[in-house]
Amino acid sequence: MLKDPRLMSVLNYLRERLGERSFQVEDHWEADLMATGIRSLENPRGLAYVAVNGDDRFTVIIEADAPDGSVGEEIANFECGSLEDVCRAIQDFLAIERGA
Repeated sequence: MLKDPRLMSVLNYLRERLGERSFQVEDHWEADLMATGIRSLENPRGLAYVAVNGDDRFTVIIEADAPDGSVGEEIANFECGSLEDVCRAIQDFLAIERGA
C-alpha cells in the first residue's frame, strides 16, 4: 500500500536533513496512509509517530518504548507548521545527529 505523497515528502526531507542512515521507518499503521513511525538507529529508545494533517500541518507524537517491547506511553505531542518543525521535533527527542 502506498503512503500519501505528502508523507513521503516528509520522509525524504528527513533523510536529506538528518542523513539516510540516521533513522528507520517503523510502520505500525500500514492502513493509515497519512502516518508512519520513525525510530533512531543510534538511540532506539522511542518512536516518533508522524502524521500529515493538511498541506502544511503535521503532528509528531513521541512515544517511549514499553519494557515488554510494545508501544509505550506518549511523552510529547507537537503540532508542526513546517517540515523544519517536524525535523526539529524528531531530531531533539530521538537524539539524532544531523548527517548521521
